[in-house]
Amino acid sequence: MEITPGFIKSLLNPLRERTENPAVLIPSNMISNKVVADLGCGAGYYSRYLSMYAAKLYAIDDSEEMLAKAIEVAGGSNVEFIKSDIANTRLKSGSIDVVLLANVFHDVKSADVVNEIRRILKDSGTLIIIDWKKEQTDIGPPYELRMDADDYKRYFNGFYTVKVTEASEYQYEILMKKSA
Repeated sequence: MEITPGFIKSLLNPLRERTENPAVLIPSNMISNKVVADLGCGAGYYSRYLSMYAAKLYAIDDSEEMLAKAIEVAGGSNVEFIKSDIANTRLKSGSIDVVLLANVFHDVKSADVVNEIRRILKDSGTLIIIDWKKEQTDIGPPYELRMDADDYKRYFNGFYTVKVTEASEYQYEILMKKSA
């Protein structure tokens, strides 16, 4: 995918909050004073919100352009930006309370990413997945890339599902816990 200034701007469009509001999808008490990793943070749409509550936030993306924008919109003393593939975060094992995968896993669908999340999450750590419904829509990724909740449950074998909810007209959210 080509990363253009227009694409980055669209990721940070304030109108996005009407259908994909981080404060609604991730209540502050879920991340307050916790160590959080935003994997595939992109331009920092979720990182901006997470940084307000997390004790420490690791915002990770493999794109220089995306990280530059994320630093601009979500930079703070509690945020560390890491240019890295999300399958190899270089974070310490068992150091993360909450991992966020927002609109990213459908692009990679990788057992390596699952293993990395398993490695960095603390026992009973929380995994938050926000992704596009497996439906034809005018916005979002191509239908062929989309995954439903059952697809995620198969990939994240060894995690247990706390709940699956509708996040918006176009997306759903899955909360999972790492099994100890």
